[in-house]
Amino acid sequence: MGFRSIGMMLVLFFQPLACGVRAEIKRVAFTSVYVTNLDRAKDWYTQKLGFVVAEDSGFGPDPSDRWLTVRATGDANFGLLLRLGRPVGRQINHPNLPEVIFDSITDDLLETAAALKARGVTFAQEPTHTPWGVFEAMIVDQDGQGIAIAEEKPVAKNRR
Repeated sequence: MGFRSIGMMLVLFFQPLACGVRAEIKRVAFTSVYVTNLDRAKDWYTQKLGFVVAEDSGFGPDPSDRWLTVRATGDANFGLLLRLGRPVGRQINHPNLPEVIFDSITDDLLETAAALKARGVTFAQEPTHTPWGVFEAMIVDQDGQGIAIAEEKPVAKNRR
């Protein structure tokens, strides 16, 4: 599973160069995750995954006019913008699996999987060692969308 996202929102950084000005992408700030119910999604991401609400504010007269972002507790630079819309479906090549909306990293996949199961999170794929060398699992969110979780490998000391 590679990094997949829906509706990337990018922050641009303008860096002056000797020959003029060039626009560069500095970082990815958040990605949109389409959900069927904002409050249900907020509860799932905060109560099941342990994410924190970064911002939850209205921007119009309709209750659905809402800017709702959540972040993993260890990542202050990247978040998910929860938006009303049509969630993604099934994978084309593997129709028995949900489409992955984002990939995440953990230090200990078995420990994380046990904690998520204790919170009632559904697994589409149990922790598995893949042929390409990744130890990963897939969970599904409140709308049935896939979230990949991989165990981070330590970087080799002699690697440059």
